[in-house]
Amino acid sequence: MARRILSGSLVLLVLLLAVNKADAQSKPTGKEFKDGWSTWANAKVGDWAEYQVGKEIKRRYEVVKVSGDVITWSEALTMNGKAEDPKEKKPAEWWKIKPLSGKVPPNLNPVWSVAEIKVDDLVLKCDVVSWMNGNLSNEVYFCKDVPCGGLVKFMMDGQATIWLANFGDKDSKAGKLKGSDPNAGRAANLPAFYATSGNVSVHKQTKGDTVSYYKRAVLEGGSREAKLTQTPCDAEGKPPADAKSEEIVIKAEEWLPAKSKPLARGEKVKVTAGEYSCDVYEVVEGSARTKVWLSAEGVVVKSETFDNGKLSSSTEVVRMSQR
Repeated sequence: MARRILSGSLVLLVLLLAVNKADAQSKPTGKEFKDGWSTWANAKVGDWAEYQVGKEIKRRYEVVKVSGDVITWSEALTMNGKAEDPKEKKPAEWWKIKPLSGKVPPNLNPVWSVAEIKVDDLVLKCDVVSWMNGNLSNEVYFCKDVPCGGLVKFMMDGQATIWLANFGDKDSKAGKLKGSDPNAGRAANLPAFYATSGNVSVHKQTKGDTVSYYKRAVLEGGSREAKLTQTPCDAEGKPPADAKSEEIVIKAEEWLPAKSKPLARGEKVKVTAGEYSCDVYEVVEGSARTKVWLSAEGVVVKSETFDNGKLSSSTEVVRMSQR
């Protein structure tokens, strides 16, 4: 089996925050994060916290009203620098407001610990819960000094996917942090498609009048490195009996978007497999220029290669399945 390292294009994994009512539950008796407690219990009007989700999304939460255990808060979204007006949410008892990071999965044997971390000029004393989900490590940091829940950051395989950008109260509108990126200097994780073994995409390749197909299957998934096989096949993804597979290794540090910026974001592309919202990149090798449409899953759903200005080859996804 042949082996090579693939440099491609990456779209950032984006995890959208949602603060909603949690499933019906009783008021926690303890006052620690591991007991289900959160800093919503100490909410005061004017408390606020702002979170960064990836590079392009921010969400801000602010306490609007407190009536005993019932909290009314507002949310404001900023995407690609464009801010929406704050939206007031339906009042809820503080323990029924989900933590921004979601529920800690008790079936995955979470372990609690404590840690002090420095965020900009502040040292935060944190409660940390960690667990493994398959081969992916997860960590959530909470701090009692942070309002609106207490979340400091959510980590997957050492990569912060959600982090505290700033926080304050009615008397500190400027906040206490500078919004530094905890991932600075570190390549982003590989996108979702490569995290799970068994994910498959089938591609059509056209060179002049010649049409062929190949299938890529994730052999060993991972957020920092993934192993794939690429195998000749038909349009349905079925390889011939004598097909020989090539092994491909994809590494986060060599993934193209760690080194370059997209030409466009969120461009809608229709291919045989369906319609996808893609980031668009360009790869230049000698006289050849390849335009790449990368889906949110991290799959190159379409590409066009021009040699000396003339279209020489193209690809498109005809089938894709994820576990």
